Amino acid sequence: MDLPFLIRGVGVVIFAAAAVSDYRTRRAPNDLWLAIAALGVVALALELRSASARLEIVTGVALCTLLLSAIAVSAHSNGYIGGADGKAIMVLPIIFPHPPGQAFQSGVLHTLTLGVEAAIWVWIGTAIAAVWYSTVVQHENSPDGIPFLVPMFSGILSLFAISIFVI
Repeated sequence: MDLPFLIRGVGVVIFAAAAVSDYRTRRAPNDLWLAIAALGVVALALELRSASARLEIVTGVALCTLLLSAIAVSAHSNGYIGGADGKAIMVLPIIFPHPPGQAFQSGVLHTLTLGVEAAIWVWIGTAIAAVWYSTVVQHENSPDGIPFLVPMFSGILSLFAISIFVI
């Protein structure tokens, strides 16, 4: 396992803290999202040491972050997700800029595609966790049900677990 992988593991632990905080209080401190983003930037910087097309990769990650941020802001402003959920979506392409086992290649579009693919992996895990949680556990802790961030953490954990086996 390499250093960027371990750094992303710390980001997953911080994401867990955000999910627990959101579950208990319906709030996740902004400092947690900043920490996750900072860890993602450090991991990306370490990966870029050996990359040839650094500017293209950074541009692709930035575009992916902007794309997912626009989706998150739209979903939040329309009342589909909460603020913590939106921030989680915004940091996804920073902490996981590519799916497990896939390396960056040259090209902004390729990097953007990898970021979106990684987010889709997380959302698939999120959907599975949300369906399981709502049908099997049938949580009755609050009238609103569980925060979206809780199953989203399951999606991130599944992506991270897959990466253990791929690396």
